[in-house]
Amino acid sequence: MSQIFLEREETPQSSHFSPSNRDQIARPPNRRPLLSFHDQFADSPLECTSQGSPPLHAIPRLPSLDAFHTRLFKIIETAPSLKVECHTFSLNALPPYVAISHRWGQEAATKIMICNGRLLAVKPSMVECILDVSVFALEEWFWLDMICISQGDEDEKSTQVSSLWKIFGDAETVFVYLGEADGYTKLAISAIRRCAERREMQITDNELQATETIWKRSWFTRLWTMQEAVLARDVVFVCGTYIVKFEHLAYVHGLDQVPSLPGLDAIISLRTWRSQKGEHDPEYCARILRLMVYQNCSLPVDRVFAVLGLFPTEIMSKVVVDYSSGTVECYWIRYQQFVQALQTFFLEKEGCVNQEIHKLAQATYPTPHLPSWCPNFNMPKERDVVARNQGLMKLTTSNDD
Repeated sequence: MSQIFLEREETPQSSHFSPSNRDQIARPPNRRPLLSFHDQFADSPLECTSQGSPPLHAIPRLPSLDAFHTRLFKIIETAPSLKVECHTFSLNALPPYVAISHRWGQEAATKIMICNGRLLAVKPSMVECILDVSVFALEEWFWLDMICISQGDEDEKSTQVSSLWKIFGDAETVFVYLGEADGYTKLAISAIRRCAERREMQITDNELQATETIWKRSWFTRLWTMQEAVLARDVVFVCGTYIVKFEHLAYVHGLDQVPSLPGLDAIISLRTWRSQKGEHDPEYCARILRLMVYQNCSLPVDRVFAVLGLFPTEIMSKVVVDYSSGTVECYWIRYQQFVQALQTFFLEKEGCVNQEIHKLAQATYPTPHLPSWCPNFNMPKERDVVARNQGLMKLTTSNDD
């Protein structure tokens, strides 16, 4: 069980969305100030480290998860403190739940949770994310990586990353958390919903400016989000206390006057292609390869791990997800392992996958650790933003006739 010691007014049950009110724009809840570790526990006998984190003995020690289980949490109450309980479930017997996709950033862990009765420092944006998403979720159970995966346990992280395709694919809804609202958010979300529902072909200049602030959210540049959004049954975007459906966002993004966003282009294209042709289609798999080069991720080895769940099981099973220090440092081993699995699987099929592998091998810098036929997904020659955008636009617009 965990408890977030951050003040917030109780949200009445009626404020949670239902099929009839789910697309409504939420009014921002009345929140009390968020308190840091020092503010909350200034008079507590518990000591804080010099870095402002809880003492070592206060960090939860959870049993490692195996490849057949994951954790979900449920919110117990939201006032005077947000309380949640975390439980372990078999991946084959999960209750209805929602999964949260996000991009945290580099902020320090200055807020406090109590996990299994012990203190745990977390990022403020994670707390805001849970509070904002909880307003709209119908399901009792939630999945969020920073709570449900022990981030310091390399073995557990490896097994859970291997299961992300199932976690996001089985969720009733995937909530994409874009961050806190700003001065443009209300206008942007209102314009997107109105335009999509009425099938309007234009938006005003002010609405276009506001909408572009949504496109600029860093979530759309992440490589991990491709798998999380493409595999989801239903996707809802959350920005502060405002929500918009994926279908509405996709409609407005397709208008002539709206600038193209490569990350959203790719998600729309891959969701459509996968549903029509299936994951074994060579063109679908070829499209994913370019994303591995041009979208953003922190670790070089994640350029394979972040999209592995998008590929057929026959390919996934050939690549071992491993976050041990040796594997992270020698990431090129996984690159070669992955490309060989692709080439073997598509050997007797259409050649577009192998053609794309060859193109990317030419478009990335060579390394002594890789044979010339294997792309170095972490080192594209096209470094500027325009080149990356053009590369992704070519991916999502070619061969669509």
